[in-house]
Amino acid sequence: MGVNCGDTNPTDFPCTAGQATPWCAPGSAPVKSPCGIFSGGWRSNGRDMRDLPGEPQEMWVAGSVVDVAVAITANHGGGWAYRLCRAGSDLSEGCFQAGHLAFTSNTQRIVDPAGKVVATIPAVRTSKGTWPQGSQWARNPFPMENGTIEPIPNLPHVYGRGPFNYSAVDQVVVPHDLAPGHYVLSWRWDSEQAKQVWAHCSDVRIVAADNTGGAVKTREARAMGLLPSGRKHVCTDESLGLDVGDCDAWVELFDAMGGVSWRGNNGHCNGDLRTNPCGCSNYWQKTVRCATKRDFKRITEIYLLGFDVRGHIPSSIAKLDELVALSLVDTQLEGTLPPAMGTMTNLEMVWLDHSRNLGGPIPESFTGLAKLTAFELHMSNFTGRLPPMNYAGIADCTLNGLRFACPLPYGAETCGAACHDEVLV
Repeated sequence: MGVNCGDTNPTDFPCTAGQATPWCAPGSAPVKSPCGIFSGGWRSNGRDMRDLPGEPQEMWVAGSVVDVAVAITANHGGGWAYRLCRAGSDLSEGCFQAGHLAFTSNTQRIVDPAGKVVATIPAVRTSKGTWPQGSQWARNPFPMENGTIEPIPNLPHVYGRGPFNYSAVDQVVVPHDLAPGHYVLSWRWDSEQAKQVWAHCSDVRIVAADNTGGAVKTREARAMGLLPSGRKHVCTDESLGLDVGDCDAWVELFDAMGGVSWRGNNGHCNGDLRTNPCGCSNYWQKTVRCATKRDFKRITEIYLLGFDVRGHIPSSIAKLDELVALSLVDTQLEGTLPPAMGTMTNLEMVWLDHSRNLGGPIPESFTGLAKLTAFELHMSNFTGRLPPMNYAGIADCTLNGLRFACPLPYGAETCGAACHDEVLV
């Protein structure tokens, strides 16, 4: 690509501290996941792709030479390596680093979508300055800046950002002493143009040299407990790309509120609402809305209405820190509001009315909900001492029929609240 050439369109990064890109020292840049994070992005909390269920896609024979290939959508120069780690382990970056595969051929093949070889080019490899020490990496053969590396024969027009309608095929050797079993293959691309590392994973079955017959159709059972990413649940379908914290918090809320018994799930929501909250946005009684920035999703609105919503509000609801609107109306929910809800500083609208078994004191932490424009609690069982909120500034504030400890905080009477000396503080 031209690292250190001083070009400004696009800007090249020199290999100096504070400015270096991953390709300056392949393999040494830390990564959040060796299989990639859905949506990418620095500090994004997207789905860790180690959480995908593993079904072996290919059968490799220990000691054999196999083809591996990559197609590029957005070109960032640099180069890549392939690594193996035993499935069912922690699938850590360290495990994959210990399983670096060596390239065997001194050429790369460029193939079109039909698999036709359109060019065979000299492969540029490096094991200098790489991590782990001595690990072998292949240079990306597609030029980003025309003229900085040799053009691909027969394809002089194939350069720039991409996407390219071609794949680069390398060959790697499967270690001869590798124990048979289910493995995960990680492809890691260390970028040269940007301070980014890209990764993907696939699943392969390794067999001994004397056991090559028959199709592989078995799947190893996934270990019990947390997923490799440390999360508890995986959201799918329209919820693919949902913040993993939102996914966990939603599943806990679904279970705590008896979601398995909610009417209208089937036919109104796509897939399993428990793991696909973003797929239920067209049924007014059970609606979850997700906001999307590129491929990254956050839950912003929840509307759960009806007597089939029963149980309690879990404190984990506070993890939905991008939630703007919460409606739990006409439910059979019981108990009190978790104090953690007061940390949900993005909440603007809260409707908890007509839920007669929901009540008790409103947590003092609710004073932190400065953005409230709707706060309806009528036809519920809330009591105790009201926290000092800006009631007069809440446009839709309804506390009618509810009695709280005297004296009421300023503005509460504008919401219809009443006080009674006999109300317990």
